[in-house]
Amino acid sequence: MVRFGLTVVRHGETRYNKDKILQGQGVDEPLSATGFRQADAAGVFLSNVKFTHVFSSDLLRAKQTAAAILGKNKFCRDLEIKYDARLRERKYGVAEGRPLADLKAMAKDAGEQCPSFTPSGGETLDEVRERARDFFEFLCQLAVGLEQKEPGGSSRSSGTPKEQFVFPWTNHCSEGEPSSEGSGSSKMLDANILVLQNSTHKNEQTRNSKPLPWDTLSVPKETVSWDSKIMLWLLEQSDDLPDSKGK
Repeated sequence: MVRFGLTVVRHGETRYNKDKILQGQGVDEPLSATGFRQADAAGVFLSNVKFTHVFSSDLLRAKQTAAAILGKNKFCRDLEIKYDARLRERKYGVAEGRPLADLKAMAKDAGEQCPSFTPSGGETLDEVRERARDFFEFLCQLAVGLEQKEPGGSSRSSGTPKEQFVFPWTNHCSEGEPSSEGSGSSKMLDANILVLQNSTHKNEQTRNSKPLPWDTLSVPKETVSWDSKIMLWLLEQSDDLPDSKGK
């Protein structure tokens, strides 16, 4: 079984975040002064983590956050950041660039609730989950490829069983020994992956999100830790988007 560290970070604040205006994918707003301070603080917090890969949304607010974090890192300031559109915030179509209150009004007029309501030209939650799932499975394959390249690694080039994907709980992806629980013949790779994405920054909001449809994934539920579960559904919510109760 393959194990590696995964750190997921949401971008810093933008002016539109503060003003509760939807950005989605069509509004490429830079970080505000507060957002840059938040990004620098995240960089200091993660400065001792030896990242081997960094992935970011290709939107400016995530790019700037990723650059700030690496700029504070003691080991990998020159590491290349790979930009990936699969990490973008949900697309909100005609609601982008408009106040959050407008989206809530659109949903009410349609007899629906946020966040399940999809404005004209926007993405459905299923579409967002699909690209998040696709990116996560890409990380799984990346980890397996790294394992195969290491001395004593498997020579398999394809057909990796589901059971090979195991992601342990680690505190802030800090360097440390992997959990012995269920380890068996598992191998901890020298790989720490940093992912910068566009999504919610409210911890309670993400904890209360709808559970993943695990039966549709190629990664078994029982072998994926909380850190990795977050990666699969963080993208379904937008900045300051209310839950189904309108909170």
